[in-house]
Amino acid sequence: MAYWIYDKAAEEEKQKQKEENDDDDEPIFNQAILSACKSATDIISLREALQNEVANKYSIGFGISFGIAYGKVYMGDVGTSNSSHYTLVGHSVNLVRGLEGVAPSGDIYVDEAAAAEVSEVVSFSKVKQKILKHSKTDVYKIEGYKD
Repeated sequence: MAYWIYDKAAEEEKQKQKEENDDDDEPIFNQAILSACKSATDIISLREALQNEVANKYSIGFGISFGIAYGKVYMGDVGTSNSSHYTLVGHSVNLVRGLEGVAPSGDIYVDEAAAAEVSEVVSFSKVKQKILKHSKTDVYKIEGYKD
């Protein structure tokens, strides 16, 4: 499983500062989400190459899918001083888990907020049906990258 989470509040502040200092007309998009999209795409490409090698040698297959969501998360140690662990909690954590869980092998599903952040450079197709039981967000599949 792969989870891509980003702190929306910190990114919004960074974006605001960039807009105040940016005089040119270049598109503004969320670099962290774009990096997550490209990394997931690269891993899926590597999986396809490895799949051919593994299938020929061992007659088995394996799948990889990704979910990418954008929103606020809370992170830190949870538990007591004797037994604690570092964790992430929040709606975005649950959402990305759901996206990754329902995406078919080889696909990257992205929530509506993440898709909006990088729509100037990433091509998406909308997943037609509501596939997440406890979320009203629209779901998109990465189709490629714009020039």
